[in-house]
Amino acid sequence: CPYFIGDTLLASTLLQNIIRQVSPETAIYVVAEKPHLNLLATLPGITACIPMPHRDRQRIKLLRELHCEALFILRHSLPWGLSGTRAGVPYRIGFNLERYGLHKADNWGGLLTHASPSGTFDSQRHQIEFYREMCLQSGLHWQEAITPQITLTAQDLRKAQALLKSAHRPRFIIHLTAGSPGKGWPMRHWIKLLQSLNQEYRPQFIALGRQDDAGYYDALSALSDVPILNLCGQTALRESAAVCRLSDLVITLDTALAHIAAAVDVPRLVVIYGPTNPKQWKPVVSSETRLAQVYVNVPCRPCITRTCYHRSCLTYLMPLRVLHHIHQLYPLSEIPVA
Repeated sequence: CPYFIGDTLLASTLLQNIIRQVSPETAIYVVAEKPHLNLLATLPGITACIPMPHRDRQRIKLLRELHCEALFILRHSLPWGLSGTRAGVPYRIGFNLERYGLHKADNWGGLLTHASPSGTFDSQRHQIEFYREMCLQSGLHWQEAITPQITLTAQDLRKAQALLKSAHRPRFIIHLTAGSPGKGWPMRHWIKLLQSLNQEYRPQFIALGRQDDAGYYDALSALSDVPILNLCGQTALRESAAVCRLSDLVITLDTALAHIAAAVDVPRLVVIYGPTNPKQWKPVVSSETRLAQVYVNVPCRPCITRTCYHRSCLTYLMPLRVLHHIHQLYPLSEIPVA
């Protein structure tokens, strides 16, 4: 699976296409980072989910023990290509290195048997289209109706309901952390946005994330003088998805939670973009979700820089612009009467 949770969720479209076309006797193994496994474990058709091995010897041993006939490498990982070659896997499928400008090493120097287009960072195509091409190049058909999927269990929903037992409506999830530091919207903007939303909607603000993220929301609550139900560290990924399903609005950076919320049909979703490409990484929403992608067009975006000295794409994205989109998705007239 890819490095990041949101990418893994988008890649689940390829996984579902494979599962629906192979014979029932075919074993499908998913190898991913441990947090990702919770998101994938309940998808029907997977034989087993395996934590990501990080040493060459471990990868080779795993591939040989599973008698692996085809290996889909959904990350730019030369070590996985090397391990697949050494383990004697007949079909090794991955993305070429176009995204990094290395057109002469498209098949990773022979480590891949099938190299699919990866696109450039400013591509006008959605990321799922690249999974579609990989699927077709592998000799399989592609079903357009398949979308990113999270299969929630009854236990996931019960946990979410228990966590939200005291949370009044409307429920607004805010998510201000991301895997890349280059995506972070300034804290002063979050403070202004929360104060405005609190004055107009009087919502229950909810924070989701890792335990390490809890301090950001404690600080935001203190600086804005707005209460936040801080659930950081209290939910696994599917439980976070269940909390999204039971909420009225999700406001998030371009990160995993945007794709998770879209997959469970949250009623309203606002995604704040900095340097990343909103066309390539647009959440896949159904007719059940109203979506707003909010960004400012500055000459240097999109880019793939994790750190930036001026951060114009985020600094110049004012809270008023985000608030305007929220008003369009959630008119004040729709606020439930207590």
